[in-house]
Amino acid sequence: MRDRATLSVVAFVAVLLLAAIFVWRPYATRDRAYPTTIAQAPARFSTVLLSLDPRQRACLDAIALDRRSAVARFQVGTFGRATVPLEFQLVGSGYRADVPIAPAAYTDNGVVQISVPPPGHDVETSACIVNRGRHRVALYAANPTEVSASRATIDGKPVSTNYWLGFYERQPTSLAHRAPTIAARIGIFRPGFVGPWLIWPLAALFLFGVPAAVLAAHVRSLRDDPEA
Repeated sequence: MRDRATLSVVAFVAVLLLAAIFVWRPYATRDRAYPTTIAQAPARFSTVLLSLDPRQRACLDAIALDRRSAVARFQVGTFGRATVPLEFQLVGSGYRADVPIAPAAYTDNGVVQISVPPPGHDVETSACIVNRGRHRVALYAANPTEVSASRATIDGKPVSTNYWLGFYERQPTSLAHRAPTIAARIGIFRPGFVGPWLIWPLAALFLFGVPAAVLAAHVRSLRDDPEA
């Protein structure tokens, strides 16, 4: 049994090391675009087009922006016609941004990605897209059953769905680099009697304790196996 248990331990450790080198490490160190706020996520099952006529304004309210929110993304269709100038507006307490979007900045049915000035402090804003062109466009929107807590309006009138909108950090970064921020955000939702100091030990316990417990259970099962 001892030889079998030893072989199991060696194989288990080897698998963990290979996974750490070829799976976990690349995943944790690969740079990627990190969202700061997703005002409305893309639809999972069906897409709705929110039509926006010339000079009309589509807005989303109750959007929380922080100081890392530097890039906005949404998707626009032009019904096969040439793209038109748009304007993206953000308005909050002590914060305002007006970003013109040239027709050359996007394509029909393409994702519009624009830089926005990050707020100097966390702020709740409304975000508006204004059609500055001469023909209508369509904003890609969620199915009405999948809308977020934000509410959309066109020229001040409520509509049944929200257009897709997300905010991202300016530079791609890795999961490892973002670990302190992730821990801080997890700490926001902790019970009042649990201090932030507990998050890192819990993470270490999960990363190392769970594999150790699985290995110990396997070795014990070999010990109890009469054929071992």
